[in-house]
Amino acid sequence: RAMEEWVAAFRQSPAGAATAALVLGGLLAGDFLLPVPSSVASTALGYFLGFAGGAAVSLAGMTVSSLAGYAIGALGGRPVAVRLVGERELERFRGLSSAWGDWFVVVTRPVPVLAEGAAFFAGIARMRFGRFLVLSTLANLGISAAYAAIGAFSYGVNSFLVAFAGAIVLPGAAMLIWRYLPRPRRR
Repeated sequence: RAMEEWVAAFRQSPAGAATAALVLGGLLAGDFLLPVPSSVASTALGYFLGFAGGAAVSLAGMTVSSLAGYAIGALGGRPVAVRLVGERELERFRGLSSAWGDWFVVVTRPVPVLAEGAAFFAGIARMRFGRFLVLSTLANLGISAAYAAIGAFSYGVNSFLVAFAGAIVLPGAAMLIWRYLPRPRRR
């Protein structure tokens, strides 16, 4: 009961909203290097900031993370990316890129770890920056909106448990879909 009261007071305070935006948005921005559960952070942003505010901060943080991953891949090249995600994963991204084209950035975005690896690989492969920016931002927008909606809805039903369940179910579903998604034939 005390925790619920604290969360309600935190959520209503202007300092609470600013703190949630800075901390959770910052964690999302650092997701390319840190093991941040972006689904939980984005859902919490929807819970604390409402749908529009949560989606906007989540989008900004996720996009910064995507751009940082791209920059590390482009500037640091393969050796740095191998240290961050491993040789096996980079080869996997090469296959995804040849099978899906530039859309591999979009289809991997909701899958934890694959999203960051795809950004590194896009930089290494020298995907056109403008195209990467558009595709990753659109994918981030869709994901941010979905999680922020779950967070905002869960506050309406007064249950952070709903938000947490949504933050676990969506990436789990994305990983299952990814696993069983038919792969296009290589050309």
